[in-house]
Amino acid sequence: MNAAHIFRQGLGTVPPRANPGFNPLMGQLAEVDDLSDAEGSEHRVAHTLTACCRCRQRKTRCDPALPRCLPCERSGSICEYLDAAKGRKINRYYVIKLQDKVRALEAELDQYTDEAADYPKSSEDIVRPGGMIRLSNNDEIPRYLGPSSGIALTRLLMEEAKRFTDSKSIGELIPEVRARRQARMQSIQMSGTGILTGHKKSYPMVSEVPAEGLPKRVVADKLIDAFYQKTQLSWPVLHEKDFQQDVDAVYNGDKDPYRNFIVRLVFGVSLQQMEQYVGLADSYYMAAMQYFKDVVRPKDMRTLQCLVLLATYSLHTPARNPVYAVMGLAVRICQQEGLAEEKTITAGYNLDSKTIDMRRRLVWIVATFEFALSQYMGRPSSFAKGGDRLDVDWFATVKDENITANGITAGPDDYRKTNTVHMYKLRAIECEIRRTLYERKRPEPVNDTHPWYQSIDKRLDEWVKSRPEEVAWTKAWYFAAYHQSRLFLYRPSPQVPKPSVGAAQICFDSAAFVLSLYKKQIDTSAADVTWMFLLNLSTALNTLLWSISYPDVRQAHGREEADKLINSGLDSLDSCSARWPGAAATAQLYTILSKACLQSYENGQFNPLFSFASPSNGTDMASPPMPSQGADGQSQLQFLNPQFGWAFDSPPESMNAYTFDPNFPPPQPAFRSNSIFCNPA
Repeated sequence: MNAAHIFRQGLGTVPPRANPGFNPLMGQLAEVDDLSDAEGSEHRVAHTLTACCRCRQRKTRCDPALPRCLPCERSGSICEYLDAAKGRKINRYYVIKLQDKVRALEAELDQYTDEAADYPKSSEDIVRPGGMIRLSNNDEIPRYLGPSSGIALTRLLMEEAKRFTDSKSIGELIPEVRARRQARMQSIQMSGTGILTGHKKSYPMVSEVPAEGLPKRVVADKLIDAFYQKTQLSWPVLHEKDFQQDVDAVYNGDKDPYRNFIVRLVFGVSLQQMEQYVGLADSYYMAAMQYFKDVVRPKDMRTLQCLVLLATYSLHTPARNPVYAVMGLAVRICQQEGLAEEKTITAGYNLDSKTIDMRRRLVWIVATFEFALSQYMGRPSSFAKGGDRLDVDWFATVKDENITANGITAGPDDYRKTNTVHMYKLRAIECEIRRTLYERKRPEPVNDTHPWYQSIDKRLDEWVKSRPEEVAWTKAWYFAAYHQSRLFLYRPSPQVPKPSVGAAQICFDSAAFVLSLYKKQIDTSAADVTWMFLLNLSTALNTLLWSISYPDVRQAHGREEADKLINSGLDSLDSCSARWPGAAATAQLYTILSKACLQSYENGQFNPLFSFASPSNGTDMASPPMPSQGADGQSQLQFLNPQFGWAFDSPPESMNAYTFDPNFPPPQPAFRSNSIFCNPA
């Protein structure tokens, strides 16, 4: 089956179009529709056709019939007319092709302008579909984002923004919003507080040339220690004793590509976490990429380590290598090397204890990375494991000095590895949420009062309570991850498109916690502003704006509280704009949406004709109670075929001309082809 046909089936309700064929009867129907003088013809097109060349030569009467005049039709001759502008003969059938092209373009235009035709019939119609978007202005290939990416919440917010205001288009709100943003930024500058405090200096973000040398050894040791305390805590990709030997060898002049790549990239990852040295970090990244081809070619365990390091670097900055492309290659290597099963990890010759442990460690890192990307981008996991569970034992949690080729000796646990294992266990819960709520339709659960919700909530509560306590700063990360998972659980999903009031209350409280925590971390320069950090921040803003569409939530939380939380989220996005340029545009978009959605406070119990919210408490069943928080808690129709050659290693599809019977216009799709929203004006 054609890959493009699969995408069309998944993205729309319109059946595939047949290739056009010459049909004289269809030409006659087109003639009656476009050239007749009947009173019922509303879309008449006046054609001025000169006599055909044959009738001119024979000096006989010619008629404007298509695709041939009557004399040519009787004699079976080719009917051509002389185009004076082009200076050549043109077959009259060309006029029919032009008519068909106009109909196709009009149908495509109606798809974008006729909002009544593609208005969703139910909440599930707006929540379930994914969307094709371009991830950058220069991206020629649209990328698919599935339901778990949160794309449906954006659709919902667009609807909320339009139905709580008198505007038919979100664009009508832009001038007022820009003035509001400028006034708020000026007040922040005049008061000397806010997001600009401590950010008076600007530093280069990229480097034009790679770093030629290495830092002094004292500086290098500090950068390596920073890497161990931050990055190695979440992604223990390196065996520390082996890496220390690699660093010594590189400083002694070793030219090995693997050693030079990981040493320079470790320096780059550590420097990316220091705002004033981001440009220097990019120079080490460029220096490391000079060895990239040599380290990727073997496709072995060392290659996996290099790819994971490259992915961690891409998380901190808009790197030249997208993180999903890097991890896609890493997943392929894991599968080719047999690392996805415990029985194949330990199989083979000359596998010592350290090698087996590193194989387990790397596959868990790659799988966790892949599961996270599957959730954030709404795509199936590349591992395709049943239940998204790896049949692989956990790696040893003792310190690396106890893990040698001769065996693993007993010793105290490394607190960083115990934290890593505990973090990875959360991904298993999130995978179950995604599999149950965001993939194929299931008979159960039908609402958020189902026992499955209570079981997931209980597992999340037990997970956050059993967190390791050795690292003080990870406490905030655990609670943030806990509330992000609850947002993922209780927000609208294809399985439960209309959450209850209780679920909306939970979403508001969890979103408020995440927004407040992120604002505090940014103000104290304690935030690790990664790509996932921005996604979580946007998700919290999305969910908060959606939750206030419920009258009960607005009654429990006043407009001042909601406005303060929204402004804190917008300030956080503004603070990230230096590192991530797209954050500024995102903040502008959320300013527009928040201004419109906050109008619901002024409209009181306003009930639109099509409500995405659930009934009020009078008909709402009890929702799972929130655990107490003590001091710890705070179809589209593609008229132009997409180009799938790059993604599927096949040539682009041909651009065919499609015909439509005027008496049977094509059905309208459920959602627009190139928009992530429901009804953008």
